[in-house]
Amino acid sequence: MIRCIHFRPYEKNTLKGFVDLELTRVGLVLHHCTWHRHENGKEWVGFLKMAFEWFMWDRRHTGPTTINRILVGVRVVTMGERP
Repeated sequence: MIRCIHFRPYEKNTLKGFVDLELTRVGLVLHHCTWHRHENGKEWVGFLKMAFEWFMWDRRHTGPTTINRILVGVRVVTMGERP
């Protein structure tokens, strides 16, 4: 079962808001997902991608370089936190 544990409304085009979803059987919480609804009635949930830059030393270019990465918020729920 999937349970919405937090909803933040934000309407723009098909976007209706941001949700935190709990997958109760496996004990995972997906933070900052996007909830969309099209005018034809179709709905879907997506992951909000939070981009960040990671600086590392690149041996090929003999200097620091920037790498872009995507961060998705996932948390494991312990048995004590489950309803």
